[in-house]
Amino acid sequence: MSRVRPDARVRPGASHAAVAQESAALIARDLTGLTSPAALDASRAFVSWSGSRGAAKPLLDETWRAVREAASEGADAGWVALGQHAGATLEYHPERTARFAGNRFFRLQRRLAIAPEAVVGALLDAKTIVELDATVRYCSNIAEFEATPDSHTRLVTVCASAGPRPLFVDRDDLDLTGWRRDADGTLWQASVTVPHHLASVSTAVRNHTQVWGYRLKAVRVGSETHTDATLVSMTEIFGWLPKVLVHAIITRVLADYLATLERVVRAAPPSEVRDMIRAAKLE
Repeated sequence: MSRVRPDARVRPGASHAAVAQESAALIARDLTGLTSPAALDASRAFVSWSGSRGAAKPLLDETWRAVREAASEGADAGWVALGQHAGATLEYHPERTARFAGNRFFRLQRRLAIAPEAVVGALLDAKTIVELDATVRYCSNIAEFEATPDSHTRLVTVCASAGPRPLFVDRDDLDLTGWRRDADGTLWQASVTVPHHLASVSTAVRNHTQVWGYRLKAVRVGSETHTDATLVSMTEIFGWLPKVLVHAIITRVLADYLATLERVVRAAPPSEVRDMIRAAKLE
């Protein structure tokens, strides 16, 4: 039986461990070479959920540009207010929603009492991802493709429970993810699904992360550095739930996620936060 990857984090429990072991076997079968030095070959091509094809960094840059278009300062035309929850303002964009088969294009804005680098470090840390979301069964960083002073890209897989079985099946992701940094220090984090390069585990169907990303702007509050965060999200989760029900739930889930992210990072020892930042190649 394949061993769980050393860079994976698994929620305690026999069923979670079994899913993680199955994932490790699929990674070894379907992504041969991605744990060797050949993994760093920037020419390796991926295909996104939309059919776009390219190497890891330029393919993720395509999503990053969509995030930048929606999350930049002043990009306020066309957004419809949905209210507030857990300290975040919630909106959606009808025109962008119509482009993608009715999956709502959401935007959330919230000030987080943690620095932008800590936000990105946590979002790229498998251990923290499992802590942030009680539905996550495992998370694994499969490969890193490049790191420069202003960008970093990696390949990750996550599996989460969508609800009690057999009524619900798990959802898993295979995403290119990473960060970009502007000249003024603004950080961006983005993710996009490349669904066809790794089979789903037997308990799951694959999510399509169509557009996902953050704009993270540092702001001084007293002696601390906080973050003005803007999150944009559009995801196809498939399954039998009507979209109207999914849309009614998802923004509140995302707002709760941001609040939990802030709480978990602020509670972590400073040395652990520094380690996450270094591991994300931000230093």
